[in-house]
Amino acid sequence: MHVRRAVEIGDIAQVEIARPANLAQLEEIWGALVHEVATVQAISTAAVEARSDESRVALLKLLEAETAEVVALVEEVGREFPTPVSHAS
Repeated sequence: MHVRRAVEIGDIAQVEIARPANLAQLEEIWGALVHEVATVQAISTAAVEARSDESRVALLKLLEAETAEVVALVEEVGREFPTPVSHAS
């Protein structure tokens, strides 16, 4: 449709942009991933600054658990939003 006058703009049907149903899920995973990465960063900083070996070991165990959460979130993204494999010619 061609618009010749500004008043004709109102006559153009507006189409709502389609959002994939799983976009909300991706946004949720992204938020969780950002949180986990920030937590990993905070724990690693605390481990470096720990005053005792006992504290450092406890923080490293916590860091290991948080890292496993990051891996699980990345794997979930891979399952929910697989990337097509391209074949080089």
